[in-house]
Amino acid sequence: GIGVATGLPAGVTAAWAANVITISGTPTASGVFAYSIPLTGGCGSINATGTITVTANMTAAAASSTPTLCISTPLTNITHATTLATGIGVATGLPAGVTAAWAANVITISGTPTASGVFAYSIPLTGGCGSINATGTITVTANMTAVAASSTPTLCISTPLTNITHATTLATGIGVATGLPAGITAAWAANVITISGTPTVSGVFAYSIPLTGGCGSINATGTITVDPVSVGGSVSGGAVICSGSTSGLLTLSGHLGTVVRWESAVSPFSSWTSIVNTATTYTSGVLTQDTQFRAVIQSGICSIANSTATTVALGNTTTWNGSAWTNGAPTSTSTAVISGNYVSATDGGNIDACSLTLTTGTVVISSGDWVTLSGALIVTSGSFTLENNANLIQGGVANTNSGNIIVKRNSSSLYLLDYTLWSSPVLDQNLYDFSPNTVANRFYYYDSATDFYTPISAASNFNVGQGYLIRVPRTFSPTVAAVYNGVFTGKPNSGDITYGMNLGFNAVGNPYPSQINVYDFIDQNLTIDGTLYFWRKKNNSSASSYATLTELGYVANAATGGDTGSAYFDVTNPSDWVVNVGQGFIVNAVSASNLVFNNAMRRGLDNSNQFFRNSSTTVSNASLYWLNLTNPNGLFNQLAVGYVAGATLGVDRGIDGLNNNTTNYLCSVIGGTPYAIQGRPEFLASDIVPLELNISVGGKYSIAIDHLKGLFQNQAIFLKDNETNTIHDLKTGSYSFISEVGVFKNRFEIVYQNALAVNQTSFNENNVLVYKQNQEIVINAGKTIMSDVKVYDIRGRLLLSKDNINATQTKLFVGTTQEVLIVKIGSGEAGIVTKKVIN
Repeated sequence: GIGVATGLPAGVTAAWAANVITISGTPTASGVFAYSIPLTGGCGSINATGTITVTANMTAAAASSTPTLCISTPLTNITHATTLATGIGVATGLPAGVTAAWAANVITISGTPTASGVFAYSIPLTGGCGSINATGTITVTANMTAVAASSTPTLCISTPLTNITHATTLATGIGVATGLPAGITAAWAANVITISGTPTVSGVFAYSIPLTGGCGSINATGTITVDPVSVGGSVSGGAVICSGSTSGLLTLSGHLGTVVRWESAVSPFSSWTSIVNTATTYTSGVLTQDTQFRAVIQSGICSIANSTATTVALGNTTTWNGSAWTNGAPTSTSTAVISGNYVSATDGGNIDACSLTLTTGTVVISSGDWVTLSGALIVTSGSFTLENNANLIQGGVANTNSGNIIVKRNSSSLYLLDYTLWSSPVLDQNLYDFSPNTVANRFYYYDSATDFYTPISAASNFNVGQGYLIRVPRTFSPTVAAVYNGVFTGKPNSGDITYGMNLGFNAVGNPYPSQINVYDFIDQNLTIDGTLYFWRKKNNSSASSYATLTELGYVANAATGGDTGSAYFDVTNPSDWVVNVGQGFIVNAVSASNLVFNNAMRRGLDNSNQFFRNSSTTVSNASLYWLNLTNPNGLFNQLAVGYVAGATLGVDRGIDGLNNNTTNYLCSVIGGTPYAIQGRPEFLASDIVPLELNISVGGKYSIAIDHLKGLFQNQAIFLKDNETNTIHDLKTGSYSFISEVGVFKNRFEIVYQNALAVNQTSFNENNVLVYKQNQEIVINAGKTIMSDVKVYDIRGRLLLSKDNINATQTKLFVGTTQEVLIVKIGSGEAGIVTKKVIN
C-alpha cells in the first residue's frame, strides 16, 4: 500500500492497487507541485515522487468605463486589462461603428457608434487557459428628431397663419428660430413645435428651429411664402384715335403681381368685359366708340386689384361742304367727309385725317400736296384726283379703300420711240387704256429667264408691283421732247403688298399713289442685291438704258443726247430719296423670293418730278465724287466713288452698284468686276482706285468731274493714264485722250497724290489714234498739234500728203481701195509717229 501523499495540488489524490499508484483528480490550484508518496508494507523507506505543473486561467479585468453617449459621437476608449492571454476572439454585442483590439495585455474598445441602444458586449480571450470573456455595457442614445412641417403654406401678408407643427422626439425644448417672417414665432411643448402668428412682411421664408436637450444638431425646417398685397398700377397709352382704328399700344406699369386679364368698358364705363390677355401690353381690335381699358392684377393668393383705366376716345367728324369744314379742319384723329368741291391748292392744302369719305363733289389734290390717312379712302360718289406729284399716304397693313380715284403722273421729257418703265398705283389699270396711242405691240414686261423685254398684250392689266416698259405715243416728235401725261384710274393700292420675283433681274415698280422711301425699300428687301436701275431718258439702242441707284449714291444714265438725270438727286441727304408714283425700276434678286412693299415705306415729299429725294446716318457723312466719260458725239457715262464708314473693299450690299452697261463705260472695279457705284472704307490719300474702260468706237474721249461731296471739295483727284504715263489733276479740268476699241482694265486709275508732280504728255504711238470713219481716215493726236501727215501703201509709195495742218485732228480721203496703209504724222519738234490702218 501507500502512505499519505504529500505535495499534490489541491483536488488531486493518489491511490494504490495491484502494485500501481494512480494519481488523479482536478487541480484547483496552480503552481509547480513536487509530490512524494510513501510505500508501505515492505522493507525500506521508499517514496514515489514526481512533479505536476498546474497553469492558472487567463483573466480579464472589468471595463474601464460603462459609458452612455450620443449616436455618431466618438467613443472615449474603453479598456480591459488581461493576463495570460495572447489575443482575443470575435467580439459580440458591440454597437455598429465600434470595434475591439488587443495589444500588450489590454483590450481597447473604440470607434463611433452609428446605432442606438444598450449594448452588452463580450470579448473572448484567446491563447491561455480557461474560457474567459471581457464583458461590459455601452449605452448609445439616439439623436433628437423633428418631423416635416404639417404644411408649407402660402398666405397673403397681414393674414393670420394657420398653425404649422413639427412633432419631435428626445428633445426637451427649442433654441432661437431663424428665417421666420416678422410677426411669426415658434414654441415647443409636449414634444411639438408650434409656429403661429400674422406675417407683416412678404417674401419666401425658409426657417430653421434648433432642437435642444438631446443628441444631435437637429433643426425643424420648412418654408412659408407670404405674398404681397396686389397693386393694380396704371395703364397708359390712351389717346384720341380714328373710328375704325385700333387702340394703339397700351402699357401697364407700377403694378405688383401678375396680370390675370385685361378688361374694357364702353361709355358710360360701368360694365366691364374680360379680355384674354396676360401681358403688360395690349392693342385692341377696331374701335367704333370711346372705350376704357384696365388690367386686373393678382399677387399670389392675395385678392385681385384693378389698375387705373386709360381712355381711348374717338376723334370728331368734320365735313367739307364746298366752302368750309363744319367741325374745323381735320386732324390725324378726325374722320373727314367731303360733300362738295375741294381743290387743295385753294381750299386748305393738305388733308390729314383718320379716314376720308367722298360723298359728292370733285376733289383735286394739287401738285406738291398730299392726303395722309391712317385708315381708308372711300369714294362713294364724285371724283378724286391726285395731280402729278401729289401723294396719297396711308397707314395699316390691309387695303381698306373703296371706289376709284384718278392718279396723274407725268413722264420725263421724251422723244418718238422712247420708252418709260411704268408701274400702276391703282388696281386693274388696263395697259392700253393707260397709253392708247402707243403702238399695240410696244408694251413689254421683263422676262427674268431671258433677260429681255418681252411683248405683252395691250389688253392686259398692270400687275400690282410689276414694272412695264411702254413706248411713248406714236404722235410724239423725234426731235422735240414732250412729256407724256399718264393717267391711272382705279382703286388705290394700299397695305402690305408682295411681288413674286424670279432669280436675277426683275422689272418691278412703286405700287402706291405716293412715293416710297428708297432706304426703307432696300433695307426691308434683303433678297435683292441693294441696287435699283432706272430706265434711261432717250432711246438709243447702242447706249446704256439705265441709271443706277444705291443707298450711297446715284449715277446718271448713258443715254446719248438725252437727259442724264444728274439733277434728280440731292446728294446731301440720300436717305430721303424716294421712288415716285408710277415709277418702274429693275432689281436683281439673289434668290427666287417675294419683294415686299408696305405703307411704312410711303412718303409725301414734293419732289418736283424727281425720281428721288433725300439722310442716313450711314451715308449722309459719306464723301463722294462723280466722274463723267464723254465724247464729241454725245456719249455720256458716269461713275461714283465714295468713302463711307462701314464700307469695305469687297462688295457691300446697298452701297455698291453693279455696272449695267455692256459697252462704252468707265467704272471702278471690285474683284475684277466693273461697278458704277463703289463705296470704300475710311479715306486715305494713299488709296488707289482701279478703273476699267470699255470703248466700242475708237476716237477721242474725255473724263471729267461731274460733282463732289464731303472731303473731296478740298481734296485733289488725279487721273493716272498708265498708257501715256500721265497724271492729270481733274480739278483743273477734263482729261482728253484717244482710245481704240476694246476693254482696258489697266489703263486708268484714280490716285490722290501726284507722284510725277507735273503733267507729262508725250507724242507717241500710245496717244495718237488713226482709224477709218465712213470713207475717211481720221488722225487724232490727242493734245499734240500736228504739222503734216503722209500716207503710204504697204510697198512704201506715197499716196497722199497734207501739210500745215496746225490742229490736233484731221481727216483724209485716201480712195476706196481696201489695203493696209502706213500713216506718218509729224509734229515739228515733237517728232514723227508712224501708225498702220486698214482702209
